[in-house]
Amino acid sequence: MNNLKVSLIISLFIASITYSKFSKADPTVRAYDISAIEVYASTSAVPTTSMVSEAPSSSAVGNAEDNPIVSYIPLNGTDSQSNFTIISDSSKLPGLVTSGGTVDSFIMIRLLVDNDSSTDLNVNVAVQDDSSYESFNLLTSDSARLVAANTDDVEVYAIFSLDDLCEQTGSNDVCSGTNDMQEDLLVYFYLDENKESNSSVTTSENGLFLKLKISNKIPENNFTLSELKKGDNRLTAVLSDGDDITQMGDDIYQLYVFRYSGSTEQAVTSVGAAIASGSNFTLLDSITEGTVDISNVSNGEPYNFAFSLVNKYQFASNLSVSKVQTPEDIEAFLNSQACYIFSAGFKERHFIVDYFRSFRDEILLKNRFGNVFVAWYYRTAPSYAPLIYKSKTLSFFVRVAGYFIYFILRFWIVLVMLMLAYFTFHIYKLRQQKLV
Repeated sequence: MNNLKVSLIISLFIASITYSKFSKADPTVRAYDISAIEVYASTSAVPTTSMVSEAPSSSAVGNAEDNPIVSYIPLNGTDSQSNFTIISDSSKLPGLVTSGGTVDSFIMIRLLVDNDSSTDLNVNVAVQDDSSYESFNLLTSDSARLVAANTDDVEVYAIFSLDDLCEQTGSNDVCSGTNDMQEDLLVYFYLDENKESNSSVTTSENGLFLKLKISNKIPENNFTLSELKKGDNRLTAVLSDGDDITQMGDDIYQLYVFRYSGSTEQAVTSVGAAIASGSNFTLLDSITEGTVDISNVSNGEPYNFAFSLVNKYQFASNLSVSKVQTPEDIEAFLNSQACYIFSAGFKERHFIVDYFRSFRDEILLKNRFGNVFVAWYYRTAPSYAPLIYKSKTLSFFVRVAGYFIYFILRFWIVLVMLMLAYFTFHIYKLRQQKLV
């Protein structure tokens, strides 16, 4: 019996070793961080300008041709694209094919490699040419692209040029030097014992597919900034005409808020010209029409803001005409409006607030009971109006109540007439039924 136990333990031990040896996954190439993919591009052979990149989905890591990692690459051209990019150093904007046949464009992606084989392997890259994949030169040094056997989580920066890529696939607008173009190129990173170039490659789910969405199309048209409303440590911009800005489509990325250094309202201008002035800017969630709040402002300080829409290629529309406004403390705002509750609910000068202020002056203050109510209101309202101002829920209910009361007071004659008409019709119907 003891011999049987010993044999069983030995068998389980051998089985566990065998399983661990043969159950290892095949060598794989993946994006370093699927939640924050690192892709860079520039005119330099060591790119440092970060590109906008996206993961395919929460359940995939770019290991399928129809579900690749996506990166948006802006290119310079002959239309002064550098004036339309929010890239801080526009001189690093990658370029199109020049007359000499070279491309001043280099791309780098941070990879995470697992080599569970017993052989040292090299990171390689291939580009899709029609239905096949052809390998091309990788600029990463030989030592940096070599992944030792039986090692996991090895970081590799894969660097390549569009010039080398175009040697394998020239039938596209990127490689032919077309201006005002948008092209998708699919590249594939994989492992092999050799450093490959100019050879056909068979893809698999163990490699990484990266779709390069490349464009030098410049957005046209711009926002209309109709108003910049002041609040407490907050400004609210009223924007329109964003749907008329071209070259956005599904590639809208962010809203660009530019602050001019002076207090003089500025005319429409390019983003590049504004950036050159050295002023500050902020990126917010994108909208094409409506209102947007800017909260990182200080009360009592004037702000001169203009707005632009940015796409994922980091090209921006022209800046809107700018507006100047100064955020105001809650108490100062409420005191200036002198209608605490509804001013706190609407958070701005509004026709409902103006109506109730007029109702106070023309109706309430002209009789004794109205004067008593107004005096009580001004003793108590300032203590809880700031709570309403700061609460989205309370502000909403105050606005609803304001519209309701406004409708009752403003159109009470219409309501009375409708009620009289209803009762008259109802009495008529009853009489008709009695006659029958």
